[in-house]
Amino acid sequence: MKTKTVVVWLGVASILTLALTAYYIFSLDKEVKSTQGSFVATPNEAVAQDERLSTEELRELEAKVISEPQFDNIKEFISLTHGFYNETAGYGGIKDLDDNVQSEKAINVIIHANHYIETESENKDLVKDLKEIKTYALRYLEKPGANHIKKLHRYFHDLDIALNQYNGHDKVWGVTELYGKGR
Repeated sequence: MKTKTVVVWLGVASILTLALTAYYIFSLDKEVKSTQGSFVATPNEAVAQDERLSTEELRELEAKVISEPQFDNIKEFISLTHGFYNETAGYGGIKDLDDNVQSEKAINVIIHANHYIETESENKDLVKDLKEIKTYALRYLEKPGANHIKKLHRYFHDLDIALNQYNGHDKVWGVTELYGKGR
């Protein structure tokens, strides 16, 4: 069972990586060909212009990808992802990020954020935070940088305090809606 799950996630990560690569290639191609310098600005526009996958087909694929989350619940997702960022970006690690590891995690975060945005829809503040998390993960995939990872780490830190009473480090960054911005 565990091996099957690992294989499925590796497959999903590969598909998403290929999709992102294709998106960038087509975006760059349009930018180069354009005399006005404009190019596809959003993933929705890219899907609309790409005849190979319709928006409906992409949504069906996404639904299949997120139908079986890796975590038992959102609290576990927040806790384990916060632990990942503590290990890879905390305590000075932000200076030596492994882009491949961080990109793989960003894809994982996007998949799970999408899932929990749907399943936790009654908690509006948490949904806002998950959408922000998804945005920073997407920004990291577009242009890897320590600032995006720092923001992700802070979101998961504050959510871990709010949802799991994490007390490994008592600093609150005040970035989340759920725990109160500017706290």
